[in-house]
Amino acid sequence: MKTMKKIFLLCLFLSMAYSNTYAQVEGEPTSASLSNEPQITYASLLSRLVVNLSKEAYTDKFPPTVSKWNPANSTKAQALDVLKNLEFHLKTLHFKPEWKESQLKWRGKFSKTTEKTDIVLLLKELEANMQLTAFEKTWSTDRAAWLLDVDNYLKK
Repeated sequence: MKTMKKIFLLCLFLSMAYSNTYAQVEGEPTSASLSNEPQITYASLLSRLVVNLSKEAYTDKFPPTVSKWNPANSTKAQALDVLKNLEFHLKTLHFKPEWKESQLKWRGKFSKTTEKTDIVLLLKELEANMQLTAFEKTWSTDRAAWLLDVDNYLKK
């Protein structure tokens, strides 16, 4: 067991030590090259929401949809499919009571969605209509950062 841990730690250390090197070029570095933070995308915002969902919040048919989805290489159509399935497979007890009135309007907006910002707006509206019981306990603290990222994305 100790040998296995040592091998694992060695592999972890070697993978962290390995890095790509790039040729040095003259000129000023761009702000994008200096940023270590991952870029916020409509897919990453959707992914963060899905990852924070409680397993009891959705039906058994939702996980297969998400397991096929790669947020890093997501198209708008794929993200919309995940969002549609999320809304469809969430158990109704995890929605706020006023969702019943908003749901048809939300679905109408969904059917007309063409832009990435529309996806984020729909995602924000859906999340706002969900009960905290739909999420893991950490969402109550992670939500503020997520909402800030959503607002920053929409300001672009």
